[in-house]
Amino acid sequence: MAKLIRTHLGNGLQEAEPTLTITLRSGTRWNDGQPEHVEYTAQEIEALVGEFEKLGIGLFKLRHRIEARHAASPPPQPTVVLNKLKNRSGAGQQR
Repeated sequence: MAKLIRTHLGNGLQEAEPTLTITLRSGTRWNDGQPEHVEYTAQEIEALVGEFEKLGIGLFKLRHRIEARHAASPPPQPTVVLNKLKNRSGAGQQR
């Protein structure tokens, strides 16, 4: 391949500097003025990775707190829930 390129284009070609960018194409056209193709550099991608890691840690902590709260209190009994629903809807009231 290199010989073919030299034969047709000569030896004077300089190699392009490798760029550390990735071009992402939107799978959906949103018509919101955003470009369909966006280029991200390695630095931008690394920054996004850091943000996603922070988000993941925050979600883990939130889930842990929710699970701890549920474990601390027993689940409501079905009859208690049904009685509350009846009282809210007015069902069960004598007329």
